[in-house]
Order: sequence, then structure tokens, then C-alpha cells
Amino acid sequence: MKRIAASFAIAAFMTACAMPTHTPAPVSLSDTVEVTALIDAIDPANRLVRLRTADGRARVMQIGPAVQNFNQLKTGDRVSVRFTEGLAAEVVKPGMGVTSGRPTYEAGRALPGAMPGASGTLTAKGVVKVVSVDAATNTVEVLGGDGAVRKVRVQDPKAQAFARGLKAGDEVQLTFTEALAVSISPAR
Repeated sequence: MKRIAASFAIAAFMTACAMPTHTPAPVSLSDTVEVTALIDAIDPANRLVRLRTADGRARVMQIGPAVQNFNQLKTGDRVSVRFTEGLAAEVVKPGMGVTSGRPTYEAGRALPGAMPGASGTLTAKGVVKVVSVDAATNTVEVLGGDGAVRKVRVQDPKAQAFARGLKAGDEVQLTFTEALAVSISPAR
């Protein structure tokens, strides 16, 4: 009886190994946005700056300590802000993904006396478990490390191809990167 059970286990293992893999190739996406705006308000105590773009939209940014010459900012200064956001995703073997406890941040600063500016890169890693995939609506439901299930609408064609190769139970390693560059130039 033990030999029959072992034979079935070996046959099942060999059948599983012979089956074609469903694992989609890793995907990497990025998008860069550059905004030029005027500073229309400054809160020096909290290092907050309200920016107004040419189309009238306002955005409040907290300027971190990497912007060394914050005190040189003035209402009316023209600011260029460039964001590049990237996301990489790949299917990993269960339990083999990496979740960073805290995002890592690398920063560069303007030299003392120069116009205020800074650059920085934020990187965070996490693993999600696929709950369901709906190829018709290009949505994927995932279970995050916090225990919450989220429905994500996939819009990029490369990401849609990746999502169609997923199945419930897959673990996906996600790496999010945000690069930010801020430079200040005199208002014209």
C-alpha cells in the first residue's frame, strides 16, 4: 500500500513538472511628469509650499530637509518639479518575496548658497497574493501584507499582458520607485 501511495505521489509530481508554466514574464513600468509652477504661499514653520500651475491647479508640497536652502524660497519663485514613478512586478515562489519594513530614501541637496533644490529616490518592496483575475475588465484582486484585499484596474498594455498570466494564489513581488527632482528658478 505504501508503494502504491509513493507511486501516485511520484506520478503526480512528474505530471506537475511536465505541465506548462503559467508564470508571466516580469513587467516594469514607469512614467515621468514634469510640472512648472509658481510658489503662491509658504509656511516656513512646517516647510510647506503651495504651488500653482499655469492651468490654475494648486498643490501643496512638504519640502523635506534635503532642500537645504529652504529659507531662500519666496512667493512668486518659479519651481520645476519632476516625478518619475516606476513599478516592477514579478511572480515569485511562495514565501520567497521580499517586503521592506520601511521604504529606503536616497537624497541629494543643493550646495550651501546655491538656489534651493533637491533630488531623491524612494524605494519600497512588498509581496501581494493574487485573489482573482478578471481579464475582461483588466482587474486583479490582491491580498496585501496588511490583510486587506484590493481591486486594482490595470491600464497599461504591458501590465495587462502580465495580469492575464496570473492566477489565484500567485505571489507577486512589487517594487515601487519614486524619483523626485525639485529645482527653483527666479520668477519671470
